Amino acid sequence: MKRDMELVRKILITLENKPDDYRILQPPINGYSGEEISYHIGLLYEAGFVDAVNHFGGDKNDWYAKTMTWDGHEFLDVARNDTIWNKAKKVLSDEFKTISIEGMKIVLSRLLSDQLTKMLP
Repeated sequence: MKRDMELVRKILITLENKPDDYRILQPPINGYSGEEISYHIGLLYEAGFVDAVNHFGGDKNDWYAKTMTWDGHEFLDVARNDTIWNKAKKVLSDEFKTISIEGMKIVLSRLLSDQLTKMLP
């Protein structure tokens, strides 16, 4: 299965909006299967962006997110803004789905920095 940065962002946004930090969650997200969501929660766990649990179901992993970590919040802080996110996707175009999390953070941070610089007197 390929990593999908759009799904990564959607999972983090969903976790941020979750009212209860004690519930575990495998959120339904339109256009994605439960297997895709579970896989990406596992990737987010491996990246240190979420605290998650893995419920083994037969011979496959079944990941559920509990909370976001500091690093997850840091990534979402630069990825939350739709304008900046869409600019990053445009800049990366065909490479978007294959870029690393760190590479995406660099692009998003640079775009955010450029936007903030324009706002300063």
